[in-house]
Amino acid sequence: MMDQIIKAILEAEEKANVGISEASMKAERMKDTIKVPKDELYDNKLAGCKEEAKKIRESAKKTASDESKKIMEECENELAELESHARKHMHKAVETIVKGILYGDVIT
Repeated sequence: MMDQIIKAILEAEEKANVGISEASMKAERMKDTIKVPKDELYDNKLAGCKEEAKKIRESAKKTASDESKKIMEECENELAELESHARKHMHKAVETIVKGILYGDVIT
Protein backbone atom coordinates (compact mmCIF):
# COMPACT_ATOMS: atom_id res chain seq x y z
CA MET A 1 0.00 0.00 0.00
CA MET A 2 2.78 2.40 0.95
CA ASP A 3 4.63 1.58 -2.28
CA GLN A 4 1.56 2.49 -4.32
CA ILE A 5 1.26 5.86 -2.57
CA ILE A 6 4.94 6.64 -3.16
CA LYS A 7 4.64 5.52 -6.79
CA ALA A 8 1.56 7.77 -7.27
CA ILE A 9 3.41 10.71 -5.71
CA LEU A 10 6.43 10.18 -7.98
CA GLU A 11 4.20 9.91 -11.07
CA ALA A 12 2.38 13.11 -10.06
CA GLU A 13 5.74 14.86 -9.59
CA GLU A 14 6.88 13.69 -13.00
CA LYS A 15 3.67 14.94 -14.65
CA ALA A 16 4.02 18.24 -12.82
CA ASN A 17 7.63 18.60 -13.99
CA VAL A 18 6.62 17.86 -17.58
CA GLY A 19 3.78 20.41 -17.31
CA ILE A 20 6.11 23.01 -15.85
CA SER A 21 8.68 22.35 -18.56
CA GLU A 22 6.09 22.65 -21.32
CA ALA A 23 4.67 25.83 -19.79
CA SER A 24 8.16 27.32 -19.51
CA MET A 25 8.93 26.56 -23.15
CA LYS A 26 5.59 27.99 -24.23
CA ALA A 27 6.21 31.12 -22.16
CA GLU A 28 9.65 31.54 -23.75
CA ARG A 29 8.16 31.19 -27.25
CA MET A 30 5.48 33.73 -26.41
CA LYS A 31 8.06 36.10 -24.97
CA ASP A 32 10.05 35.91 -28.19
CA THR A 33 7.02 36.44 -30.44
CA ILE A 34 5.37 39.18 -28.38
CA LYS A 35 8.11 41.73 -28.20
CA VAL A 36 6.56 45.15 -27.72
CA PRO A 37 8.98 48.03 -27.86
CA LYS A 38 9.47 49.86 -24.59
CA ASP A 39 8.61 53.12 -26.32
CA GLU A 40 5.24 51.72 -27.36
CA LEU A 41 4.49 50.59 -23.81
CA TYR A 42 5.55 54.00 -22.50
CA ASP A 43 3.42 55.79 -25.10
CA ASN A 44 0.40 53.64 -24.25
CA LYS A 45 0.85 54.26 -20.54
CA LEU A 46 1.33 57.99 -21.14
CA ALA A 47 -1.80 58.15 -23.31
CA GLY A 48 -3.77 56.42 -20.57
CA CYS A 49 -2.49 58.89 -17.98
CA LYS A 50 -3.36 61.84 -20.22
CA GLU A 51 -6.88 60.50 -20.74
CA GLU A 52 -7.35 60.05 -17.01
CA ALA A 53 -6.04 63.57 -16.36
CA LYS A 54 -8.47 64.93 -18.96
CA LYS A 55 -11.40 63.21 -17.24
CA ILE A 56 -10.31 64.54 -13.85
CA ARG A 57 -9.90 68.06 -15.27
CA GLU A 58 -13.37 67.97 -16.88
CA SER A 59 -14.90 66.71 -13.65
CA ALA A 60 -13.15 69.48 -11.69
CA LYS A 61 -14.39 72.11 -14.18
CA LYS A 62 -17.96 70.88 -13.83
CA THR A 63 -17.73 70.83 -10.05
CA ALA A 64 -16.26 74.35 -10.01
CA SER A 65 -18.95 75.59 -12.39
CA ASP A 66 -21.72 74.05 -10.30
CA GLU A 67 -20.28 75.50 -7.10
CA SER A 68 -19.86 78.98 -8.61
CA LYS A 69 -23.48 78.91 -9.86
CA LYS A 70 -24.64 77.92 -6.40
CA ILE A 71 -22.64 80.73 -4.80
CA MET A 72 -23.96 83.25 -7.34
CA GLU A 73 -27.55 82.22 -6.58
CA GLU A 74 -26.90 82.60 -2.85
CA CYS A 75 -25.37 86.04 -3.43
CA GLU A 76 -28.31 87.14 -5.59
CA ASN A 77 -30.76 86.00 -2.90
CA GLU A 78 -28.81 87.80 -0.19
CA LEU A 79 -28.57 90.95 -2.33
CA ALA A 80 -32.34 90.91 -2.90
CA GLU A 81 -32.89 90.55 0.84
CA LEU A 82 -30.50 93.42 1.61
CA GLU A 83 -32.20 95.63 -0.99
CA SER A 84 -35.57 94.84 0.60
CA HIS A 85 -34.26 95.80 4.06
CA ALA A 86 -32.71 98.98 2.63
CA ARG A 87 -36.05 99.99 1.04
CA LYS A 88 -37.88 99.38 4.33
CA HIS A 89 -35.35 101.48 6.25
CA MET A 90 -35.47 104.22 3.61
CA HIS A 91 -39.28 104.18 3.73
CA LYS A 92 -39.23 104.49 7.54
CA ALA A 93 -36.67 107.31 7.37
CA VAL A 94 -38.74 109.24 4.82
CA GLU A 95 -41.89 108.59 6.86
CA THR A 96 -40.20 109.88 10.01
CA ILE A 97 -38.98 113.03 8.22
CA VAL A 98 -42.40 113.70 6.68
CA LYS A 99 -44.12 113.24 10.05
CA GLY A 100 -41.59 115.58 11.61
CA ILE A 101 -42.26 118.22 8.96
CA LEU A 102 -46.05 117.82 9.22
CA TYR A 103 -46.12 117.96 13.00
CA GLY A 104 -43.47 120.63 13.31
CA ASP A 105 -40.83 118.49 15.01
CA VAL A 106 -38.26 119.29 12.33
CA ILE A 107 -36.73 122.74 12.08
CA THR A 108 -36.37 123.81 8.46
